[in-house]
Amino acid sequence: AALHQSLTKDKLFILNNREEASYFLNDLEAIMEGQKVFFYPSPFKNDDPEQRYNPSTLERISVLNIINKASKTGRLISSSLAAIIILIVVLKEKSVSGLS
Repeated sequence: AALHQSLTKDKLFILNNREEASYFLNDLEAIMEGQKVFFYPSPFKNDDPEQRYNPSTLERISVLNIINKASKTGRLISSSLAAIIILIVVLKEKSVSGLS
């Protein structure tokens, strides 16, 4: 709990894959003693672009909405490298096309 109270900015932990990010999320939840820790998933099952995983769409939107809201304390977010790369590409495409 002291760690959470000392956070002033959001912290994003990027792990190699979805499985590692999920395990890390569980570890953070145990350390943070009931404080909410967020998981930003890839849109693909097991980070494989060949396997689209639609249930994660709502979870991604939810986490992005939470991050966009102001907070007095920092939030902890666990994610995979594939999920963050896809997010960066999408944001860059929107920026280039003028769709902010």
